[in-house]
Amino acid sequence: MVQAAAADGAPLIVCDNLVKIYQIDEIEVVALQGLDLEIRRGEMMAIIGASGSGKSSLLNIIGGLDRPSAGQITIDGRNLLKAADKELEDYRLNDVGFVWQQSARNLIPYLTAQENVELPMIAAREHAAPPSERARELLDAVGLLSHSHHRLAQLSGGQQQRVAIAVALANQPQILLADEPTGEVDSVTANQIWQLLRELNRRFNLTSIIVSHDRDIARVVDRVIGIRDGKISTEIVRQTHAGLLDDQLSAGLDDAGSDPLATDEPAEGAGSATLQLEERVVLDAVGRLQMPHEYLEQRGIGRRAVVQLVEDGILVRQAQEQLPYAGEINAPGGYPGAEDDLSAWEQDPTPRRKNPWWRRLLLGAPREVDEAPDAERAENPWASDANSSAQNDAGEPADGSHQTLQWDSDRAAARATFAPPDPTSEPSPAAAQSEPLAISEFYRGPLVEVSDLQRVYSVGDQSVYALRGIDLSVPRRCFALFRGRSGSGKTTLLNLIGSLDTPTAGRVSLFGQDIDKLTADQCAQIRQHYIGFVFQAFSLIPTLSAQENVEMTLRILGRSAAERRRRAAYCLSLVGLGRWADHRPFEMSGGQQQRLSIARALAHGPAMLIADEPTSDLDSETGRQILELFAQLVAEEGITVLMASHDPTSDDFATEVYELQDGQIARHTANGSSN
Repeated sequence: MVQAAAADGAPLIVCDNLVKIYQIDEIEVVALQGLDLEIRRGEMMAIIGASGSGKSSLLNIIGGLDRPSAGQITIDGRNLLKAADKELEDYRLNDVGFVWQQSARNLIPYLTAQENVELPMIAAREHAAPPSERARELLDAVGLLSHSHHRLAQLSGGQQQRVAIAVALANQPQILLADEPTGEVDSVTANQIWQLLRELNRRFNLTSIIVSHDRDIARVVDRVIGIRDGKISTEIVRQTHAGLLDDQLSAGLDDAGSDPLATDEPAEGAGSATLQLEERVVLDAVGRLQMPHEYLEQRGIGRRAVVQLVEDGILVRQAQEQLPYAGEINAPGGYPGAEDDLSAWEQDPTPRRKNPWWRRLLLGAPREVDEAPDAERAENPWASDANSSAQNDAGEPADGSHQTLQWDSDRAAARATFAPPDPTSEPSPAAAQSEPLAISEFYRGPLVEVSDLQRVYSVGDQSVYALRGIDLSVPRRCFALFRGRSGSGKTTLLNLIGSLDTPTAGRVSLFGQDIDKLTADQCAQIRQHYIGFVFQAFSLIPTLSAQENVEMTLRILGRSAAERRRRAAYCLSLVGLGRWADHRPFEMSGGQQQRLSIARALAHGPAMLIADEPTSDLDSETGRQILELFAQLVAEEGITVLMASHDPTSDDFATEVYELQDGQIARHTANGSSN
């Protein structure tokens, strides 16, 4: 078994004979075949290997995202193979942080950097300190405190990945898992991210496991594990003669020109300690090993070899049948030239490659709580009348469990404010000073009214006019489509209607309330309770199942566990994903992921959906299914849908079509008549 390079303390992670087999139709794909590994607490380790070698499968198992087919995996004394689903959920939420290669998997695009970091803490609800304090501490740790109120579009790729690291650390995990975290950034930014991960590993006492194709990571981590064909083949350990690298030697690695390995001289200030990178071949439990291909090629060893016990080790040499010719067997070694060959091996019984990749790297050489139902309904006029989440085999609600997302006027009239106070938390001073917002009459008129709306962006010394005097009114039970080429103002208009942005001039009215007269908290209440957002990039949380993704909105709103399960089950059945409740996003097609994002947007019973290019990444048939679903929501559930799209087939489903050109409405078609 591969053990941690230092022996201080018991291993945190122990993988014993791990096997993972995927079933694809009638074909079995073996991703891991008997992998053994130990990882010490506080260690920073990298995993490298070719695509398909099993790196991501191992990371998913350690992170509790998948279960092994056989073997054992123990983390801090907890056997993940035998853990219940609830225990695994708590483990993923509190003990592990994930950093993925794509920013869309790490972050929610319409939230600010600070709000993205706060989201996991709000979901866990187990931190004594306010989420904002912890979020600002983490953003400061990754060097982005000054960007805390920026959205993703305002951040560079490297800055987005730094925010993702802060999100991963939000719930104070003991394990940080990173899958290709520098795969989409340049080499300079990648080096900055490596150094940041190293610093955070020490500061927060993390155990970090990083999957990468970038062998430059050997500068930073304590050891590098190589995986080949589902098993660990080699490991490279950074050591001094006394053990793992200390802080001074680690700092020396930042400059390849002063690398201790380059000269084999003691590092300055480190006494007699010298830095070494030792490459090891890993033996499995029965003594099998994978020889480095370069060694075999250098010595001309093919499919068979002779193994001999010599004085200071084990000698591996060519088998006689591999020689190009057979001569008389009269030499001491039993074949022509064997004596010279054996002499050479005895002088260098463990031959090194002429210039291993890690030496080329460091030398700088070029690379060769449940509430009463009545109280819940009083809080949310769209709350379901059903008390059961039972489903039939088709994934639809069982007979007798009539549910609806439609607005109920009686319950709306009884509701006095947008959001009741959360009994589990104290209101902020700003919230305490804001006046309640009466809404008893808003549902009788248009949901959206826009008057002379303008939005101007400043880009350097230039002003870019995104909207130039938009006027429109959107009634209830309407499917409004906004068309136009890129840059015509579609997304800007939807952002202003959804109170995600502030207009330069003009008026936006939502549910009878002028947005410019509302506080930021009141705008947030509108978005939380009455608007659902569907984005082109799906923005799903990859570590959560479909059911858990849909429940996330309700969890943030403080709904009871029973209500969350019931609402999520109904919304999934509504979009045709009842059978996929336990699947994660990466196990779904693009169309299914978009349906899941729609289900999540419907979970809290909004009056209006705002969808920005929801079909652009889908094929034509899947896109048509999404449009049919929107039309169904309008006709049967009473939802108002506002959608921006380039798809010309969208016209067949919309009840109102607005064509935008240069920030203005050039054409409006309603029920077949043009204006």
